[in-house]
Amino acid sequence: MKRPLIRFLSVLLCVSLLLPCAGFLSFAENEAVVPKIFLDGINSSATLDSTTGEVVYPPTFDTIVGALKGNLLPTVSSLIKGDFDAMTDPVSDAVIKIFEPIAMDENGQPLYPTVADFSYPTKEEIDTIMSEGGKTGTIAFDTHYIHYTYDWRLDMQTIAADFHDFVEYILDQTGAEQVDVVSFSMGTCVLLTYMKVYDCEYLRHVVLDAGAFNGVTTTGEPFVGDITFDSKALVTYLSTMVGENMGMALLDAVIKSLYQIGVVDRVTELANKIVAGASDQLYEKAFRRVFSRIPGFWSLVPYELYDRAKEMLIVPGEFVTDEYVAKLDFYHEQIQGQNVQILSDALDKGVQFSIIAKYGSMIPPVCDHQTNIGDSVIDTYRESLGATCSVIGETLGEDYTQAVDDGHDHLSADGQIDASTCAFPEYTWFLKGRNHSEHVSDEFAFTDWLLSRDAQPTVWDSELYPQFMILDRETQVYVPLTAENNYERYEPVERGETFFARIRNLFGIMRDFFRTLFGSMFKKQANTIS
Repeated sequence: MKRPLIRFLSVLLCVSLLLPCAGFLSFAENEAVVPKIFLDGINSSATLDSTTGEVVYPPTFDTIVGALKGNLLPTVSSLIKGDFDAMTDPVSDAVIKIFEPIAMDENGQPLYPTVADFSYPTKEEIDTIMSEGGKTGTIAFDTHYIHYTYDWRLDMQTIAADFHDFVEYILDQTGAEQVDVVSFSMGTCVLLTYMKVYDCEYLRHVVLDAGAFNGVTTTGEPFVGDITFDSKALVTYLSTMVGENMGMALLDAVIKSLYQIGVVDRVTELANKIVAGASDQLYEKAFRRVFSRIPGFWSLVPYELYDRAKEMLIVPGEFVTDEYVAKLDFYHEQIQGQNVQILSDALDKGVQFSIIAKYGSMIPPVCDHQTNIGDSVIDTYRESLGATCSVIGETLGEDYTQAVDDGHDHLSADGQIDASTCAFPEYTWFLKGRNHSEHVSDEFAFTDWLLSRDAQPTVWDSELYPQFMILDRETQVYVPLTAENNYERYEPVERGETFFARIRNLFGIMRDFFRTLFGSMFKKQANTIS
């Protein structure tokens, strides 16, 4: 055999032996690249009028003013007279006008032509997002997650069906076989529905962050009529929610001053009288016509309040169809009522999951259980699937002992959380120091760490990411929570008992405001000079 022929056959043999290896290496490389999807929460995309392009939800200031303009005088007149029955018509009319653009029909479908940006990303956009995934912790979270947004008004089954199509589209565009999903707020309701209906087929690891999948007290209780206003809670909540700009600081000072002189007390007393005297007619004329026909809102009603809410807001044959009610029933019976079982089944199928609950803030003070500790929107015990929590501003007590002994310490260093009572205590983390929708890049460094684990992560795996963490105010980095570095974001607004004490407090409020004002001015001046 001639040398050239021998060389040719040798090369051919080598190539034939290497091809399977190359194929395996290529397959392994594709397997390692798992697309990360961020499943957003409610209002993740503004709802627009499809004919004008104007934002119709969330309602703008002009929309609210326009709705109130024609109803303000009759409402005020009724309040002055104490005739709460007479005020129900103008108030109901204002509510309907504000929410009319997002109204649904009796089947839970949009009543008016509205649109939002729910388009799927192109392959080029997906490739760009995934190619930046190695920069975890150094870039904003939305540059290495593929975002999925949706019409939050729809029922969860409809959204989950579209999410299933979205996942299959992402897999087709990337060649991957599974995805990781970080779900946030209402996105957790969508994810649990998807996991139940589509059997977790394409899921590798999921994260439920500040989740509404176990319901939201400040939605559920108003849906059953349990509405209460308290002046101190209202002022404290508003104070903890203000931003750093001077306009908000001034508003904070004004509200605290009005509280000191008793004006806020009169307002909340009046609000409670309205609830007691006119709530039935308001529910009849406004709530049933608007909120009862938006299935997205119903997904936030806690399981234990669902039947009462139906009795309160749904009348068979009026405003909604039997098919619509069946969709609501399916979600609460098969999804929300079985959320622990759905997650347990996912574990059995090899899906990893992690739960992140936030705490350290009040929930909106509009319901009976307004002292529940939460993240400014959702109760922590709901986000965590059952953690035992103190009321806001207090602890579980010096003599409190962990409820469930599993051989691990599940008590937070600040004495406010016992995680041993969670459905999955070893898979549930708690972040203190940020409100519900406030995200920092380090939070997504944490979720990236969760998604990077080869096996189901637990709260014992890393000293860097223990069960309880707190946001360092200066570095904006989450660090392990200790008794030494703990701080309370919740600062109850106190009022002097005597006239002179209240005057002294007023001067203190104005002093703090001017300190903030001049401090901000000096800071801007220093930045300009530098």
